[in-house]
Amino acid sequence: MRLYNKHNFAIHTLAPDENRYYLSGIHVTQKHTEVTNGHFVFRLTSLESDAADLPAQGPNLVPLESGVDASISAKSAKKVMGAIPSKPGASGVMPFKTWTWLGKNTTGERVEFLSTDLETWLPVNARRIDGKYPNIEAVLKSTKDKPLKTKISFDAEYMAKLCAMLTKTGFKNVKMETRGPADAIHITGKNDCGQEATVLLMPMQEASE
Repeated sequence: MRLYNKHNFAIHTLAPDENRYYLSGIHVTQKHTEVTNGHFVFRLTSLESDAADLPAQGPNLVPLESGVDASISAKSAKKVMGAIPSKPGASGVMPFKTWTWLGKNTTGERVEFLSTDLETWLPVNARRIDGKYPNIEAVLKSTKDKPLKTKISFDAEYMAKLCAMLTKTGFKNVKMETRGPADAIHITGKNDCGQEATVLLMPMQEASE
């Protein structure tokens, strides 16, 4: 079962508006939540947990089958954030109170996030998507074996938004690298919750000197 915290849903503020249907909201995979507008990518990892460690008295979820992707709207993401009762990393708090989990409802085929403070339970529906979301893994792999090159042009406004989100989601020390003027800038790091961020910023046409 995959677990997600407030950070995974805070990135909804970077998502495009609802008019761009396949890019709108947050894309959810077995390992990540991520957003993209075609110019940048912001990705945060989820954590693996044994379903037996989660409270059993609430509505039951079962793990999603491998390869199933989902999405959640910005409105629903804010609802999930409000339902998680504690801040990530809060000391002395039971772990499941700082996380929500994703699975398939045992009474049907609905994909849901489920949060609880042990007094109330809140399921929030997500929707399955059909594979038309951009293949971010392919972008990551396309530059893996290229040598590093530091000179690149980028959109300063996008960079400011991404850096603000890194700070908001607990990333203090990050690494930035690029392989060439036509390749994405990679920004990576790990926060105190153990989550890993992968940020891609697409380059602008290199300015002439």
